[in-house]
Amino acid sequence: MNMKSIAFKAVGEPSEVLYQTETEVPVATAGDALVRIVARPIQPADLAFIRGRYRITPVFPQPAGLEALGVILTAPEASGLYPGQRVALRSPGTWAELVVVPVERLIPVPDGIADDDAC
Repeated sequence: MNMKSIAFKAVGEPSEVLYQTETEVPVATAGDALVRIVARPIQPADLAFIRGRYRITPVFPQPAGLEALGVILTAPEASGLYPGQRVALRSPGTWAELVVVPVERLIPVPDGIADDDAC
């Protein structure tokens, strides 16, 4: 099964280096959750990341994006997180349909907060 993402193979101006691609769905390992991304912001940090001017170094090919709101698909039982739970997250690669994220980077989003607001 494949998923879509917006990625880059080299740092540079976003309009010149970003492209859409299809890759295999990532597999969560121990301590990680698989999250379906629902909403993602575009912030100055994202653009700095793509330009190679952020404190996180890209690993190529690198899906773009650093933050998002998503819904957990799978999570370790001991994490206290569960499938269907909405979470905010900060982790490289959020401009993709699905991401694998360490559970300590997930922040549960209370009911009543709209996706765009939580994002």
